[in-house]
Amino acid sequence: MWHDQIIAKSDNISKNVKKCLSNKFMLNWSNNVMNSAKCLNYRIYKSDFCFEKYLSLLPSDLRMYLCKFRCLSNKLPIETGRFFNIDRTERHCNLCNANELGDEFHYLFKCTFFNNVRAKFLPLDICKNPNVLKFKELMNTSDLFTLTGIAKFCKNNYGTIHAFKVATDIIILNYIFLDKANSFVYIDINNDNNLLSKIHWFTVI
Repeated sequence: MWHDQIIAKSDNISKNVKKCLSNKFMLNWSNNVMNSAKCLNYRIYKSDFCFEKYLSLLPSDLRMYLCKFRCLSNKLPIETGRFFNIDRTERHCNLCNANELGDEFHYLFKCTFFNNVRAKFLPLDICKNPNVLKFKELMNTSDLFTLTGIAKFCKNNYGTIHAFKVATDIIILNYIFLDKANSFVYIDINNDNNLLSKIHWFTVI
């Protein structure tokens, strides 16, 4: 931090210490993101430790849903599969028949269950022929109109994914651990791919 025994000014020492600690923190943060198996998608659009513009541009309700989607605090199979020790390659989307990994990229661009919602909220030119570069461009946009659309897409889909996830959890838990009434549940999806809220209980003999 210094080259000789001459006492430097206290304000210079403070600045040097702060800079040194800041650099060390950012290096550790970068290494953690790059080496984490959870951050395969996150590191595509988050390469620098900095304040994200959407946090100040969006209203609080929309900001929350976009933040959850970006920061892996969601109910997507790629996350919830860990709770049941499901191999990462087997955490498929359970809302469509594509048999693809149920991660952020899939739900944002490819899941057919959300085709109508996607067409309503997301830019057509971005969603057409999706790839990693378009994914990064969309998640890093500072355009308020586009940000609002992404956030509304996340908000609209969060309830559906969460409801399906809860129902699936009940199915798994009751299948493995029968309750006192020896019952289990299943949930229906109708021909229009609209999630039904009705849960059916059956008695296991």
